[in-house]
Amino acid sequence: MTPEIPHLVALDELHMFCSDAARVDIGKPTLSTLVATGGKRNLRFLVASQLLSGFPEEILGNVACRIIMRLSNPKCIWLAQRSMGLLLEQAAKIPELKPREAMAQYNSYPAAFKVRVDELSFPPPPEPAALEAMAQAFLAQSTWTEEAVAHKPQPNLAITGDSLKVFQRMAEHAEPIPDRCNALEIDRAQESRARAVLKDKGFIEPVEQTLAHGTIFYILTEKGSEWARQNNFKVRQFKSGPLHEHLLNHVEKAIGVTNTKFTFQRNSQIARDHGLEPDSVLHIPGGQRAIIEICCTNMDYEARNLRREQSVDGVDMVLAVTPNARVKKALAQALEKCAGEGGTSATLKPLILLDAGECFAKDFNWATVVRPC
Repeated sequence: MTPEIPHLVALDELHMFCSDAARVDIGKPTLSTLVATGGKRNLRFLVASQLLSGFPEEILGNVACRIIMRLSNPKCIWLAQRSMGLLLEQAAKIPELKPREAMAQYNSYPAAFKVRVDELSFPPPPEPAALEAMAQAFLAQSTWTEEAVAHKPQPNLAITGDSLKVFQRMAEHAEPIPDRCNALEIDRAQESRARAVLKDKGFIEPVEQTLAHGTIFYILTEKGSEWARQNNFKVRQFKSGPLHEHLLNHVEKAIGVTNTKFTFQRNSQIARDHGLEPDSVLHIPGGQRAIIEICCTNMDYEARNLRREQSVDGVDMVLAVTPNARVKKALAQALEKCAGEGGTSATLKPLILLDAGECFAKDFNWATVVRPC
């Protein structure tokens, strides 16, 4: 039986191949395992670095031969002393090593010793034609197919750690970044790094419309939604997107705090009776009702819809909330246009326009906007 030919893997600047603790896809854990178990697979490693502190302890402990040249860093000298079992006087000589001098130690000769290597001479490099002939002879031993040539490696779509937590949260909740950080108990830097991973994989994208003060929302892309389905993640389908859902949730919660007797219906009978689909209907003690609409896009449609809702019997007020002041201005202009076009002769109920910048202000008092008459 012909023995397998060992393969040599040479890695210079080893620290560049050793990841930090946040990465788990490739790096220190993978490399350490290969060095520890590679002998079973006829792998041999030659690793080098200018700093001994660049060697992970798991790798340093599995090295059979160590060659230390001049070092001046005290930590590196201490690591060399501990790794090679040097005496104090031997370690003290490491900073004094001359060019081409080294301290060496290997398993079959455990006592460290100093060695000097004279200047080496090498044979002249082979001619380019000879190298080409060697390469062609090697390639002739392989069989190439169109499928193999055309194959492209698939991107790594796995997500772990904070990226996975942020992805799950985005899939199920409509919220801005600060709220997501609080819910996951992570800081803004962690959330930002996790979001960058998701964007790089094409799993998320920002919503075009933004809240007041530049608050940005993110949604799952088609690629992200497909990945979630393949991995059995729950993806919540919002009626009109996460921005719309977040605004509606905020308005209902903020109004509900002012009076515990207030109730909300998102599928109200009074709306169905008139062929309307308001975002929510607020039931006020005493039999009064207020329609709540979140208006993010298509201001002409929203304006006509609000005018219809103002004319409905049994509705006492209509409240429209926009993401920001710019959209509020566009909605006001669309409402003026509707008034100029004429239409219903019914008495219109009061219409209050607000934007998120006003509603989200700490000193904003919902009790002055919505109260029992």
